[in-house]
Amino acid sequence: MHIPNIGGQPAHDLTYASNLQHTESRKVISAEKLYCLTNIEQLPHQILIKGSVKIDPSNFRSLALLRSKDVEIEGSFTCEDICLSKLLDTEMGDADQEMLYSWFHKLKVKDNVHFTNLSAPFALANTLEVGENLSIKSCAKPIVLPQVLNVGKNIALSNCMGLTSLSEGLEVKGNLDIYRCTNLTSFPKSLKVGGYLAARELRSLTSLPEELWVGGDCNLFLCSAVTHLPENFTVGGSLDLASCKALTALPKGFKVGGSLSLLGCENLISLPQDLKIKGFLDLSHCTGITSLLEGFQVGGNLNLFYLEGFR
Repeated sequence: MHIPNIGGQPAHDLTYASNLQHTESRKVISAEKLYCLTNIEQLPHQILIKGSVKIDPSNFRSLALLRSKDVEIEGSFTCEDICLSKLLDTEMGDADQEMLYSWFHKLKVKDNVHFTNLSAPFALANTLEVGENLSIKSCAKPIVLPQVLNVGKNIALSNCMGLTSLSEGLEVKGNLDIYRCTNLTSFPKSLKVGGYLAARELRSLTSLPEELWVGGDCNLFLCSAVTHLPENFTVGGSLDLASCKALTALPKGFKVGGSLSLLGCENLISLPQDLKIKGFLDLSHCTGITSLLEGFQVGGNLNLFYLEGFR
């Protein structure tokens, strides 16, 4: 996939971002004035927008005015139902659906950021700072998340078929909720989530990173290609591995602060002898398990429904 240059620099060049120096002053405008601008030359590289910005089909050409710039928004930023190919038509002539449309050089938003139903490949920014929550939904074309991504609270990614990876070094202070991003193949090596991690129906995810840490609950429902978990994997709350059908064993040093559901993990054949679960343990439909070793501890109920051959 071709990534066009912006401002004479590649969209992914963070060296350029870190060494960037501007002698021009920062332009301060209102969101209402942004919608009225028609000439890209009216805006310098650095822009401060007062109030919240919403880009939709009625004003989508305003987005082209902000391309490759350093933008700070003193409110929220919402972009929905945009056919980015129209912007490509405007700027480049014939739209190329394989062109990766690169937006901001750097974007800083005080409150929330929402992207919904965008219909062409895009990269958000080299650097994205969000004071509250980041949400990206229903984007079927390829998406490249920022190399530097800082979010104050929660991240939600759902039905983004074009998302194949997350930002390296990602640390989420709140919750990370990923749903039906079916081409996401891996997580960053040192992913840390302070709240809960919900990674549901990620059918291309095959493993979890060795340094993954989750402070709250972890839900990996129907991650059907995950074959193993990292050693010393620690979940502060409960862990749901229901229908992780490729999972064959649990790792050494495995720690769960709450309950553990292994419902429908039909290829799981054994449990660690030192397994300790403070809450309940659900082994229903784990048809590969035929016995339990002495030594493991369960603080709540033990559910063994539909275990054929169990003794």
